[in-house]
Amino acid sequence: MEFINKLISEIKQKTGGNFSVGPFTSNTSFSNWSQTVVSKTPVLFPESDADLLKILDEADANGLKVRVVGTAHSFDGIVSQTWEENVVILSLAKYQPPAEWKEVLNEPLLTVRMGAGQTFLDLMSFARPKGYVMVTQTAGWFFSLAGVLMNPSVHGATFHEDRLTSILVAVRVMLADGSIKVIDTEEEMKYWRGSLGLLGIVTAVEVRMRKDEGIAMSYTEKKMVPWTEKVVMEYINEVERTVDAAEWFFDPYNDVMCAFTINFKSDNGDDGFKPEDSEKFYVDILKKHKGLNMPTDPEELIPTMLTMFAKFKESLDQKDFSKDFTWVSNFAAKNLWNENYANGPRDGYYVDPNTIFRYRNLGTLIPCLQTSTVFNTLNITRKILKLAYSNKHSVWAPPIPIEFRYVDVKKDILKFEYLEPKRYFSIEVFNFFHKDINVNKNGQVFLELESEWRKIHPGQSKIHFGKEWGFVKDEKGVIEPFKNEEIIDSVYTPETKILFLAKMKEYDPNGLFSAGEGARFLGKPNI
Repeated sequence: MEFINKLISEIKQKTGGNFSVGPFTSNTSFSNWSQTVVSKTPVLFPESDADLLKILDEADANGLKVRVVGTAHSFDGIVSQTWEENVVILSLAKYQPPAEWKEVLNEPLLTVRMGAGQTFLDLMSFARPKGYVMVTQTAGWFFSLAGVLMNPSVHGATFHEDRLTSILVAVRVMLADGSIKVIDTEEEMKYWRGSLGLLGIVTAVEVRMRKDEGIAMSYTEKKMVPWTEKVVMEYINEVERTVDAAEWFFDPYNDVMCAFTINFKSDNGDDGFKPEDSEKFYVDILKKHKGLNMPTDPEELIPTMLTMFAKFKESLDQKDFSKDFTWVSNFAAKNLWNENYANGPRDGYYVDPNTIFRYRNLGTLIPCLQTSTVFNTLNITRKILKLAYSNKHSVWAPPIPIEFRYVDVKKDILKFEYLEPKRYFSIEVFNFFHKDINVNKNGQVFLELESEWRKIHPGQSKIHFGKEWGFVKDEKGVIEPFKNEEIIDSVYTPETKILFLAKMKEYDPNGLFSAGEGARFLGKPNI
């Protein structure tokens, strides 16, 4: 199929050729999965502290900035903005930390040390056979540890737990002068959590875990009929009352809501399962997804991704909308379940790496200031999406179910905090992405959604770092994300900006790491 061959060619181009800046050359350039950020910036793969030190010295001597990338799933230029040409990108996918930071379990403290470039799959393959699970987790294994833990927005699904960065108890870092430092006091860790790589290079992390006490994973769904606040909130509240963690999906075209749930202490989890029996499972999965922590498309995933995308595009070409939405809704619900549910390790993760695909993703954090906040948000979203579909606004109107979770932000976890301590309703709308599709029409839906979401509690909704936000239509009618200057200026308060910049000056006096979206939010665009 011509379409598939074209997509394969594009993926290969991402790692083909030579990309250079200053003295650095690589056959891999930096772009994210959704290609909202595409550049010719070279990506380097240091394997040791000596490699890192050499790169820092040469970058400094040539007036270049240094940034570190995880698995490149973020949409918004956290690592580097498209226009930043004086940047060299580092991936720690091949980096080996010293022995005392490489897969070290501290049972009395319930913590694990791992290399920063390793994924949550790597973490679970080490910790789960020993009887440990995450305190809270993202949906899938495929993110890099430091990539998530340095982000102030990424959250799990465990009720009353803060974001993922809160489980970070210590880091091993290389500073701008090449020195190695271990940050392990709670007061200093508050500066490093969620610091977006602006203070130094995190080479290894120590994270808080919990002992398995009979973890059970389950799935539930219900059709929201009639569509009323009472029906919807009864289902959502019942899920929260009966489990420890939940992530919901909602198909607004069929009014079906489902939840992937976790109970950490459950009779259903006490069925003779032995954590050590999961070791072979992880060996097989790691072998299958060898390149999962690389900031490029792992070749192992390409066939599955292409097959899935081709199937979806075929339904669009045939204008068979019922087939379109039915298939995608089913995929994003029960078919997301990985082998955890059948015979796997039951480690809390349910999105199989085989389901990774390129997509667009609008996300917003809305404070739960009223009992009606959740339903009002879902109701507005449902209306916009159903109207876009019924008016044939675009056959590319978001077909993938809405995803939402609760985020409970606590006080005094981060010094560079941009969220007030309260509960937030985190809502996301996804869409498959490919440049052959009219992205501007898709952007119109996202523009409308974001505008309405931010009206629910004016001035109090917040961006989700790593998602798409800030949609603006220019004078030519072109709609693009990350352009809303009012949002950009208000991410951090003036007081937080002053504190953040002062700490950056302390650790990185010459601004070696000062690039990317975070620097832009602080008023230091690297242009």
